[in-house]
Amino acid sequence: MDGLINPNQSDLKEIKYDLNMDRADCSIEGIWYVEHEESKFGIEEKIKKLNDIINNILDPLNNISYDDKENLINTIKTKQNLLNQLLKRFQNIKKNFIEFDSYYREILFAEYRRKYCNAPLFDFTEKNLCLSVMNDIQIRLKKRFEDFLFDYFDLRNTFFDINNYILKTKILFNIEI
Repeated sequence: MDGLINPNQSDLKEIKYDLNMDRADCSIEGIWYVEHEESKFGIEEKIKKLNDIINNILDPLNNISYDDKENLINTIKTKQNLLNQLLKRFQNIKKNFIEFDSYYREILFAEYRRKYCNAPLFDFTEKNLCLSVMNDIQIRLKKRFEDFLFDYFDLRNTFFDINNYILKTKILFNIEI
């Protein structure tokens, strides 16, 4: 895909993942980013588009005369397989993050928040215990989101490596799509 530039984690600066250590609130920035990734970068759509481009490049490559054509076509097919693996990997890390977030934020955090809010006003032990557990849950969620981003950025960098290779091949052989 022409003109596509790797943001190299610059989009991470837009995320304000705050920990609410003294309140019974949990940030939704992580789940919001993951569930709405398609509005930020849209890796799934871009992978599918690049896969279509590769399919459109393979036909003209079969019709050209080039000494190492077989090796080139095999390399492109290998890149296409890697691209399909990237799509599956992204879908897997997204699904795992959503399941993790759902359990910890929607079930566990909500339960301790309910206990915190229902504790008697002067039961400091109960309130502190619940707040401590809620803080731990928030830290785990933030760490899990950072792990997601690490995998996501690695996946995205690999996508850009494949994209650059395909662009160079397309330009080298003057293939119009």
